[in-house]
Amino acid sequence: MIKRQSFYERHEGLILGGSAVLVVLVLWEYIWIKQWVSPLFFSGPLEIAKQFWYLLTEGSLRADILFSGKNFILGLTAATIAGVVLGVLIGWYKKIRLIFDPFLNALYATPRLAMMPLIIIWFGTDWKSKVFIVFLSSFFPILVKMRGYKVLETPVKHSPRFAGTAKYGFSNRALRAFIDLLGIRWMKERYLRYQATEVTRNGR
Repeated sequence: MIKRQSFYERHEGLILGGSAVLVVLVLWEYIWIKQWVSPLFFSGPLEIAKQFWYLLTEGSLRADILFSGKNFILGLTAATIAGVVLGVLIGWYKKIRLIFDPFLNALYATPRLAMMPLIIIWFGTDWKSKVFIVFLSSFFPILVKMRGYKVLETPVKHSPRFAGTAKYGFSNRALRAFIDLLGIRWMKERYLRYQATEVTRNGR
């Protein structure tokens, strides 16, 4: 008998997670109303929502989101193209991988925060520096992912041919495939067929 899941069981994650977030927001707002923490260090959820709506409708939030979105798309696109192309080349050609490995490992191990002064010196404080930061943050994960695709050659021992006879014959290819097909048909004819039905209190 198949047991029907209740509404809570079907949405347990959403209910528990949403309830936890709601409790935290209510507690947060209560602490803000009681002024247990100085407004200099702490603000309430309703005040944050009001300020967000003000900046969205009358402030410069939409222009800032558009500016940041363009920089993010440019940096991510450049990182994707460079990471995929270089990753495929490194995975395909061993010599290219050996040449680039020292430089990539050194750059990957360098903290991004330590490169911030150099980025500002190189690109300034305009949109170019933002795009380059997004590029650095996205390039190495894409490159590491693509480096997993390497072309490997498995050595195969080939038997010599005699009188032009190929190693692919009827007995070692077609006959084995025919036997496998018979085995699959035999299993399909004998697998168990069943149908689940729901039984209620009325017996229907």
